[in-house]
Amino acid sequence: GINYPQSAAIDAVTGEQAYKDDEEERQNISYSDISGHWAESAIKALAEMGLSEPGDKFCPDEKITQEKLLRFIDSAFGGYSVWNSDSEDLYKDLIRTGLVKKDEKNPDAQVARADAFVFFIRAMGYEKIAELPGIFNCGFSDAGQIAADKLGYAAILSGLGVISRDGNAIRA
Repeated sequence: GINYPQSAAIDAVTGEQAYKDDEEERQNISYSDISGHWAESAIKALAEMGLSEPGDKFCPDEKITQEKLLRFIDSAFGGYSVWNSDSEDLYKDLIRTGLVKKDEKNPDAQVARADAFVFFIRAMGYEKIAELPGIFNCGFSDAGQIAADKLGYAAILSGLGVISRDGNAIRA
């Protein structure tokens, strides 16, 4: 689940790391549809960190579904075999850990940026901070398009360098 980073996954019997990081496998990841794409270097960097999608296509111009985004987030925060798990099992785990609330479950829905911000902040454990009212200065030219209850999420992710501006806009 998302609560335990891979470095903390220790086999109780042997004392060794339970999940080996397969660096060679990460180095061999290649997608047939990213060459020359504006996000090519970012996609490759993610793959090198172990955040990759199964198969030989990344589909960088497609809108991301909630389930696909959550699988990436879960794998980034220590989820194991998330690409092979059943959708229902994935959501049970994500609801149990608090990354997703029951009423938010919508696997096939396209995810708006502001909603993605919420999932990332929850995974990082900063939700209570992001929800503090009136403390965030969000200098994006399009900040008015971000719902007031999600402004803190965007501001924190921007401040941490997780998301970047498009000119002076966040394009929420």
